[in-house]
Amino acid sequence: MTNWLEQAYLDHRTQLFRCAWLILRDSGRAEDAVHAAIVKLLGVSDEPQNAKALVLTAVRNAALDEYRRIRRQPMQELVQEDTAREQTISQPFEEELANLPPEKREIVELRLRVGLSFPEIAQLLNESESTVGSRYRRAIEELKRLNGVYDE
Repeated sequence: MTNWLEQAYLDHRTQLFRCAWLILRDSGRAEDAVHAAIVKLLGVSDEPQNAKALVLTAVRNAALDEYRRIRRQPMQELVQEDTAREQTISQPFEEELANLPPEKREIVELRLRVGLSFPEIAQLLNESESTVGSRYRRAIEELKRLNGVYDE
């Protein structure tokens, strides 16, 4: 493994896994997506300016590719897989989060579950920091409203 890639993996492996898991909701598939991204990046010999961003983007793309592949599976296989999936957050919150528009939900999950900063999320999603910040703020306000939490 190239030195920069090995270091990026060692430094950020938890975030890489979480990023893939958020898309796939399956630990095994998330690990496979991380592995596929690392293998793909082995061909990059020159150290990139922002190794973390490059590796996160590669993992996200690999997870999205796998997600698209899964969607083409027969429905019966997907139902069986859903029953085996891990639950890490309370069911009501998970449902409310799932009801957010995809562009808001992804930002909330990248911020809260993966622990990325707004600049990192903006770079990963190819959006401006202000767009990421406002979508996050609106999503949190929506979640608070759904839970009956009001700021006074």
